[in-house]
Amino acid sequence: MPVMTEGQHTGEFIVSEGNGTISRETVTILNGRTLEAGAILGKVTASGKYREIDPVATSGAEAEDNKAESKTDDNVVDLDQVRAQERTATLAYVSEVNQLCALAGSPEMASGFIAKATSTEKVRAALLQARAEEDEASAVSATGRSQTPKPGEPTIDTAAIYAARNKTAR
Repeated sequence: MPVMTEGQHTGEFIVSEGNGTISRETVTILNGRTLEAGAILGKVTASGKYREIDPVATSGAEAEDNKAESKTDDNVVDLDQVRAQERTATLAYVSEVNQLCALAGSPEMASGFIAKATSTEKVRAALLQARAEEDEASAVSATGRSQTPKPGEPTIDTAAIYAARNKTAR
């Protein structure tokens, strides 16, 4: 009778869930590793990182492989460090956008820029454009009164004022 080998089925590696989060710990995996679902992981003692182990290895080559990998930290991605760097960058971005909006006199615009993750260059450009439009509108209104009086406003007849003034000056 021929020997037949059956592949792994979905979830067949799960025997039971450990108490708490023992079966679902967050660990750092050595970079460049592709893991199959249900892979058995071993901790590299020197680096504290995890990698897939070969439970049937007996040659000792696996132990040497672990030592070599522990010396090359350039192959390791530390997720906690990456998360901390991203958190720091995000806080710096939010702070800069808030400061730019406050300096432009439009702090209410900051949340919109942050929600859309608008780059700081585009934030500066948008704030500059808004400020230019605001200045243009205020410059038009500051040029003086319109020539047509609004209903209910008294009208001033400058010619009559000068004529009356000239009569009393003689």
